[in-house]
Amino acid sequence: MKVDSAKLKYKSSVNLLFAAFLGLFQIVVLLLLTSPIFAESRLGLRWGILLAVLDAVMFLPMLFLVHYEIRSDCLYVSDYPFGFYKIPYDDILAIGEEVSKKEKHVKKVGLSTKYMTITYRKLKKGAYETRYMLISPADAESFLVFLKSKTKLEEKKKAEKADGEKKTEKIEKEEKVSLPKKAKKQEKAPLLKAEKPKKQTTKKQEKETEKEVENAPKKDAEVPEIVEQPKNGATFFTVEDDDEKPL
Repeated sequence: MKVDSAKLKYKSSVNLLFAAFLGLFQIVVLLLLTSPIFAESRLGLRWGILLAVLDAVMFLPMLFLVHYEIRSDCLYVSDYPFGFYKIPYDDILAIGEEVSKKEKHVKKVGLSTKYMTITYRKLKKGAYETRYMLISPADAESFLVFLKSKTKLEEKKKAEKADGEKKTEKIEKEEKVSLPKKAKKQEKAPLLKAEKPKKQTTKKQEKETEKEVENAPKKDAEVPEIVEQPKNGATFFTVEDDDEKPL
C-alpha cells in the first residue's frame, strides 16, 4: 500500500466545549479592543491587549500545532505549547487499551474528550517503565491503519503466539518421552531389591563355625535326684522339669 506523505500528519479533533470557549474568548477580546466603553478606559484597553496576545500566542495556535505525525522511525506527538514527544515504534506495546485511573504515567495530548490510548515503554534509570499516551486524531481510522503498519503489532502477536505454541509442543513431547522412562524405572526398582545376591560363605568361615561348635562345652546329662523319705519306705525322685512322680 502506497503511503501519501501528506496524510502522515493528523490534527487533533476539537471538542465542542473547547470550540465554544474559543469563540467566546474572541468576542471578549474584540469588545475590549473596539468597544468605546472599554477603549476610553486604560484598564479595559490593557486587558484587551493582554487577552489578544494570549489568544494569538496560545489558544489559536493550539488548533493547528497540536497534532500527531507518523514518521519513518517514530510517532511524533506535538503538545503545543508544552512540548513534544517521540515514541519509537519498537517501544509501542499496544494501541487502544483501557487505562486504569490509578495509573500514574498517563499523558493527555489533544483538544477532545475522546481519546485513543497508546501504551509504550520508556527506559529510565536502566529499567523500562510502562506509560500511556492519550491522543485524539481527527481521522482516527486512517491514523490507526498507518500506525499499525509501522508498529507491526499484529505480526508481533502472531509471532509470540507461534512461539508459545512451539514451546507447549516441546513440553508435551518431553513429557511423553519422560513418562515411559519413569514407569520403567519404577518397574525395575522392586526387581532389583528382590534380586539382591545373598552373602556367600567362604571355606574359612565354615571351618571357623565348625571349630566353635566343637569347642563349645557339652552339657552333662540330666540325672534325676533321689530323695529318700524315712518312714513310709516310699521313694521319690525329682527331675528338673519340676514335675514329681511317685514310684
